[in-house]
Amino acid sequence: MSSHYEYAGQYPVQGGLAQPGTPVPYYHSHSTSYASVPNAGALWEAGKFGAVVGLCGAGAVNLHRLQADELSRREATIDTLRTGVAAGVATAAATLVASQFRGSVLPLLATLATGTALMYAFTARGQAAGEQANGDAANPNGQ
Repeated sequence: MSSHYEYAGQYPVQGGLAQPGTPVPYYHSHSTSYASVPNAGALWEAGKFGAVVGLCGAGAVNLHRLQADELSRREATIDTLRTGVAAGVATAAATLVASQFRGSVLPLLATLATGTALMYAFTARGQAAGEQANGDAANPNGQ
């Protein structure tokens, strides 16, 4: 008799085979060592959560900057939305990458590395444009 059972009727119990409806363990005929990949719904939820956290953080920072007259309401709104979307994408990507590792330390390190790399990439372009605009404002003749 095989050690792998497909349904309860094949599972031996004392006095014969299990009756239909009897709860019995299900044994898989193989096991995989691959990490599970989250489904699209789980990634969407992670992305939404990251976007909310990003929106809250960026909104708080931009509120301080707005009160200090460092930027306009329009700039604050655009920056807050841009940061929220970037945080959502980075969170979903970090969740996907972390799901490929087992244990407690490797998934955390993968999450931190992925999230940091993506936020760095997303913000580098915005900072370069901001520095160029600030340089043009400070030096209108290009000298």
